[in-house]
Amino acid sequence: MSLAMTEKLNRSAREGNVDALYSILAEHDDDSIADTPLHTAASVGNTHYAMEIATLKPPLARQLNRQGLSPMHVALQNRHKQVLNFSSACPSSIEDLTVQCETAVHVAVKNKRLAVVEVLIGWLIRVNKKEVLQWKDEDGNTVLHIATSTKQPKVML
Repeated sequence: MSLAMTEKLNRSAREGNVDALYSILAEHDDDSIADTPLHTAASVGNTHYAMEIATLKPPLARQLNRQGLSPMHVALQNRHKQVLNFSSACPSSIEDLTVQCETAVHVAVKNKRLAVVEVLIGWLIRVNKKEVLQWKDEDGNTVLHIATSTKQPKVML
């Protein structure tokens, strides 16, 4: 993908311009973008745009950016919990891992985002994926380990 096309996509993501998204994707059908417009939309909290692109191009919801983060992880890192709604457009994104083998719940706990942790755990329960809470990051830590070491007793309940 050309630099110009990538910039067009990222500009439409920053602006939340869904019409431009459709137009650009129609011109070039390529899922191999390193930093996707979904990452950009998630980073600035453009929920509607993020949900549209996740619905139109589900593989983008699982793609890691150059920092090894999925769009859901980027949203969490930037404190945009409303973007978590795109997990309904791409439910398998709840199982995405960063390059450090962290789940979205790991990232939320590390960033001390209790409300987000509650939403994610609720989602895991609803989709019968509670085992994700037992997954370990590259350091061998589960969500519970991180909550304990960072003194977050409400997460430990």
